[in-house]
Amino acid sequence: MKPTKGSVELSLLVVLGVFLVNAQPGEKCSTRIAELYPRQMLDLDQMVGEWMGIQMAWRDSSLVTPQWAKCASQFFSRQNDSINLNIILKYDLTTTGKHVERVGQIDIGEHPSHSHWRKWFYEDPSRWWEEVVIATDYKNYWIQYECEINNDGIRVETVVMRARTRTITQTEKEIYESIVEGLGFPPANFVGVPQPINCGHANSTTGKVEAKKPLWWTPDFY
Repeated sequence: MKPTKGSVELSLLVVLGVFLVNAQPGEKCSTRIAELYPRQMLDLDQMVGEWMGIQMAWRDSSLVTPQWAKCASQFFSRQNDSINLNIILKYDLTTTGKHVERVGQIDIGEHPSHSHWRKWFYEDPSRWWEEVVIATDYKNYWIQYECEINNDGIRVETVVMRARTRTITQTEKEIYESIVEGLGFPPANFVGVPQPINCGHANSTTGKVEAKKPLWWTPDFY
């Protein structure tokens, strides 16, 4: 039986609660996620197969408590001799209960050409929380990168999976493949993956999109 929208949303929060450390007695990280950013960006009515997905977000430190930092810190580490930020993702597939662990690395070099998947690093782990969407049905669904800047100054970047509706260029296809394979997921059929939402504005002279705030991705992604 296909899970209802409400039951799937609940499953997401329950799964997160398993792998994120309690912020304080009686408060789970999933609770903090709901408080800080309640919007659900997954197209839950379209989801099938084995999947799990949560937003990636950057927030002003004033919006995050020290307790929240303890929740997120276990996912991130930085090597003393490296400019890269390591990420460990741990979760259960909601449909099968299978335990999954993936390790990824983000290039945080100063030159934007170092990597397509690049973020700025902050010593304060409370600035970060992250998960990733996975799916077995790549023929009917695509993985989308989204970003937005809310009125309150919160910058949100999201990876979601939705039903296929559009196509992308070869360069965009290679970028999406790099994201997933870089996290250790099997190569997939990315035909029909849409281009990301525009998070900036086009330069009137060059036509190139320029970000309103520092981007986590290279300018070439746009």
